[in-house]
Amino acid sequence: MSMGYCAHGRKISEDEKTLIYGYTCYNIGEGEWEKAKKTYDGCILIQKEAFVEPTIHKKIKKMPSGRKKLVIKSIHNDVDCTVLAEEGKIKIENCSSAWKFYNGSDFMAFRIVHAIFNEYQDTGVVPEKISCCS
Repeated sequence: MSMGYCAHGRKISEDEKTLIYGYTCYNIGEGEWEKAKKTYDGCILIQKEAFVEPTIHKKIKKMPSGRKKLVIKSIHNDVDCTVLAEEGKIKIENCSSAWKFYNGSDFMAFRIVHAIFNEYQDTGVVPEKISCCS
């Protein structure tokens, strides 16, 4: 069950090298959460070179019927967001409702970046909107 900490992001701009997301985070346990939910005053800038393709495993599996079947499995590659932030491939401008920080950046912004990378590895498409809760 969620603790009530949530974050939402939506793609604002995209060009051939970068993606820009506006984001907000809020705590349902606090009184002003409905106002904070609609602000989107934080900014996440991601260089497209930071995106990693999933690893594809292919193997031929023998089925119980005796027939052989090609099984394709996509395996996520882990992306270390802190290293990417140190390299300048991810830049975060904290939203006004941020409350927990990691190396000066909003913790929930890192959660959004992780969710963006996971969605990309699942579908191969950068999401227009993304949300996560903890």
